[in-house]
Amino acid sequence: MLVGITGGIGSGKSAFSGLLVDRGALGVDADLVAREVADDPAVIQQLKEAFGEDLLDNEGKL
Repeated sequence: MLVGITGGIGSGKSAFSGLLVDRGALGVDADLVAREVADDPAVIQQLKEAFGEDLLDNEGKL
């Protein structure tokens, strides 16, 4: 089974996913994954191709 958890800031996403992980579920933190790849030039290039230059700041960062 695949479950996605979404919601606004402070809505309890992390708390709920923590409960699932505590009960044996595999958890993937998409924010953590995004931070880990955000400086990878290949990833930035793919994002630019998909979404355009406006995605980046003046220093070429996300």
